[in-house]
Amino acid sequence: MKKKLFFAFLLCLITPLVFAQDNMRIFPKEQGEIITGFKTASLPEEIKITVAYPDGYEKNTIERFPLVFLFDTKEYTIAELKEMFYPPKSKNPPAIVASFRFKNLNLTQEQFDLFTEEIFAFFELNYKTENSPEKRIILAKNSLALLALNSLNKEANYFFNLGMLLTNTTSLPVFNKALKKQSRIFCFAPQDNILRLQNLLTKGSLKPMQNFFFKIGEENSFGNFDLRYFLSASPEIKQIKTNLKKEILQETPFYLQIKTTYGFLDFFPEQPLHFAPPILAYEKETGILQVLLQEETKVKISGLFTDKKWAQKVKIIN
Repeated sequence: MKKKLFFAFLLCLITPLVFAQDNMRIFPKEQGEIITGFKTASLPEEIKITVAYPDGYEKNTIERFPLVFLFDTKEYTIAELKEMFYPPKSKNPPAIVASFRFKNLNLTQEQFDLFTEEIFAFFELNYKTENSPEKRIILAKNSLALLALNSLNKEANYFFNLGMLLTNTTSLPVFNKALKKQSRIFCFAPQDNILRLQNLLTKGSLKPMQNFFFKIGEENSFGNFDLRYFLSASPEIKQIKTNLKKEILQETPFYLQIKTTYGFLDFFPEQPLHFAPPILAYEKETGILQVLLQEETKVKISGLFTDKKWAQKVKIIN
């Protein structure tokens, strides 16, 4: 532990010198700043960073804010970042939001992890950010999101919160051991990826509604992430909905739609599920419900969702 602290302290000392040697330029703006020529030893390219301040942010203030990083191939303006996370009537807590534009996506896990370490050190030195990993969020797309997911399984404690936009079916990383950190993961992805990701996370000892949240669909905007999922108490369950269609039960994964205090979420149910009458069979690995008696049109489904018992009568629609 002492050795790790020494190297962390050494990194803090040398970081300003490392960045000063590059062609980095900082352009102050009304509600943030633009950083060009940001180069680290871990990446083969220079990164452009757009930083948006929360309302009332002053660099000489003693107040500190959560930190949100966006990893994408697209470049965002300060106005776009403010509009995504702080539109009128937004309930997001104040945070410093920084977007990173990546041109090269052929990164190794080692390069990504080292880059993450470097930029958290840079922002901690130069901005009024929270130091706790619980107050740091990475939002990323596709391959960058998968690299960040694998980073959560490392020993290093740089961030505990991850938002993923998966618009393809890229293979998910393999967890070698259970996650013991207080991680929170929120993911927008197609149905098949959500199912595989949930099976992966439950094997890593993460619990729905406490450690991970899902929404089925190919969302492209980071603005769909509610920062309260990461920075506030876990949402309360208000209602659980099901919708069964006989013609797709044996073909399409079955999931529950959960109404919470933070909006609607989607989850694949965990076994055991009970059916009355017992006309359906559910397989957790595939998410498929099989119809055992074709002539039945109504069924009562009951089970456990985290610590909450639920039951619902539904029609099997032809």
